[in-house]
Amino acid sequence: MTTSQRMPQAQRRDQLVAVATEVFSRSGYRTASMDAVAIAAGVSKPVLYQHFDSKQSLYLAVIDAANAVFDSVLTGALHSSDDNEERVAAAISAYFSFVTDHRSEFLIIARADSYEPGAVKRASSSTDRAAMWIAELIERKSGATTAEAKLLAVAITSMAEAAALQLAETAEFEADAAAHLISGVLWNGVGSLPDSEEAEAGGGSAAPVPAD
Repeated sequence: MTTSQRMPQAQRRDQLVAVATEVFSRSGYRTASMDAVAIAAGVSKPVLYQHFDSKQSLYLAVIDAANAVFDSVLTGALHSSDDNEERVAAAISAYFSFVTDHRSEFLIIARADSYEPGAVKRASSSTDRAAMWIAELIERKSGATTAEAKLLAVAITSMAEAAALQLAETAEFEADAAAHLISGVLWNGVGSLPDSEEAEAGGGSAAPVPAD
């Protein structure tokens, strides 16, 4: 191994997290090793352990970094317009762009190892925030109750995540085409719910009345 160039501590830590992101996204938490990360980063294991005292702490740092990238991408999309339909389209487009432009970070979040304590909860924090935003949108636009809006939002984010994983693994769609398809289904579905006034007139439920 070549001797690594001395870097400021914060810069070295960021470099190790970036390298570990690639290693963990390819191999998974259980298969990847600290040796593999050190070799890929061009440092000795003692240098790696100066920054992260275990594979667990490194893995959680990788998840946090991936979440930060996702949050930045999604937040930018949500602030791109005041029109709700445009915001939905922008957010979903940003999500699928994240899959293609930051594939390793997406795979880290989507494949958080369930055997690593804290990993799944940590990885889901960004998607949980996305679901919360969607729930608020549904509740404002329709007559859905808070509980109904939350249920629909979880279903929507789960659908988007499953579709994004399919996109990441197969590349059968361009990101823009996938985003257009999913956002159309989402917006049409939300638009089919009774609005606030209709729901109040019908007793406050967003559930459709069965046809005779």
